[in-house]
Amino acid sequence: MPCIAITGGTGHLGQHVVPLLINKGYRVRLLVRKELPVFFKHHEGLEPVVGSLEDRESLNSLLNGTEALIHAAAYIAVGRGKREDIFKVNVEATQRLYELSSGLGLKRFVHISSVHAYRPFPTHELLDERRPLNFSGGLYDQSKAAAHDYLRNQSKAVDSMEVVVLSPSSMLGPPDYKPSLLGNALWRMAHGKVPALFPGGFDFCDIRDVAQATVQAIERAAPGSEYLLAGKWYSMHDLAAVLMDLAGSQKRPKALPFWVGEWTVPLVELGGRLAGKAPVFSKEALHILKHSPRRISSEKANKELGYSCRPLEESLGDLVEWWKQEQIWKR
Repeated sequence: MPCIAITGGTGHLGQHVVPLLINKGYRVRLLVRKELPVFFKHHEGLEPVVGSLEDRESLNSLLNGTEALIHAAAYIAVGRGKREDIFKVNVEATQRLYELSSGLGLKRFVHISSVHAYRPFPTHELLDERRPLNFSGGLYDQSKAAAHDYLRNQSKAVDSMEVVVLSPSSMLGPPDYKPSLLGNALWRMAHGKVPALFPGGFDFCDIRDVAQATVQAIERAAPGSEYLLAGKWYSMHDLAAVLMDLAGSQKRPKALPFWVGEWTVPLVELGGRLAGKAPVFSKEALHILKHSPRRISSEKANKELGYSCRPLEESLGDLVEWWKQEQIWKR
């Protein structure tokens, strides 16, 4: 079977994509910073390449002799991080990987973008792949839009490498070993460690369904295709209610109006800097909650990749059970 290269393979999405590829018989070459994490030690057919997104030599070792690349590595930043750091990972590394992959004769480049790459407005109208890209949002949004646009333009060239771009909404579900930013927030919420929530919400999808679509994109997607992978919009209070019912938690977070968050953002961000930690919330995070699209269409992915997203209750229920099985519940 062919060999598939993957960046971001130890991240939340990669933890699901790698085993799926191996189970289908592919050999998988994985870019790692130091060594394979413990949760991948038992997998056969997995070849680690130690390196970084900035090191061309290690990237050549990763890509040489492979048929396709799944580029899932990203700097996920909502209201934190410097522009140069975010763009170095999300834009410059994508361009570097495309150039190297094309030069080495790879057949396909599957890029994991984000729903944030698309303009959220108008929020109550259906968002599909025809929506313009978001070059005026937060730094993360701009970086994902820039990388998305670069690959879109490259795929139009004659005899170009086949490009497929996948744009999931907010992904959750087990396993989540590191954990992800959202996974950590959900764990805190389930344990009553989130005292208050603001209005608004977001579209949530199950990461296992996104992983399935990612593997299908290697085999089934037409060159140059773009796909939105979404679930359903939930308010943060509805999300918390479902999660805390499943977890058996009685301590419900209080509801705070947006103006409280907007007034206190400077103090929260200052506290985060002084503590050397990410702030509890940011101006950008509040903006996303307030203006997130309510209806995102995954119809194209449904038809062409067989994508479907399981109910949120199932995703969160499985996550809670996984926490308990892995003894993460009372960490």
